[in-house]
Amino acid sequence: MMKITDFIENDIKVSWKLLYLGFGGDAKFSGQLTGRDIVSYAISKSEENDCPLDVILLASANERNTEEIRGLLKKLSSDENTDIDIEFRKLRVLYVIQHLPNIDEEYIQGLIKLGDIWAHFDFSSDSPHAFQGLNNTITPEKYYTKENYEKLLQSHRNWIKQEIFELKQGT
Repeated sequence: MMKITDFIENDIKVSWKLLYLGFGGDAKFSGQLTGRDIVSYAISKSEENDCPLDVILLASANERNTEEIRGLLKKLSSDENTDIDIEFRKLRVLYVIQHLPNIDEEYIQGLIKLGDIWAHFDFSSDSPHAFQGLNNTITPEKYYTKENYEKLLQSHRNWIKQEIFELKQGT
């Protein structure tokens, strides 16, 4: 489960489109953000000058009324000038951060977890992960090693830093 503060803490700019996708506007991320989190965020935004009526309505919504929240998020997201692909990438990078295994993880389990992250994204072409046997000739003996796990984990960390950097440039 994601929280809006997770984006802020990772220096990822929050938009209404991002919230819409994470609440229920995208199959891969539907339900990652809660109604409570969305309403709390809207309350904080409603205290700003020139707050749109839809933000005030969202701030006063019942956190369990998912249809109302989804509808208001959809309207707010359609009114803003954000790129849906960039917002999707923001959700994706936070997902990777949250699901990244620990260096102390047993390396075979860690490799499986790394693979699961990218299977969730249909083996995205910009993934830092090299799957054994997928468009390569890596043998199981070379893939399933602690050294490969550590190398891939570092590749993921580098990818996260680069992705956040690029997202800051694009927003």
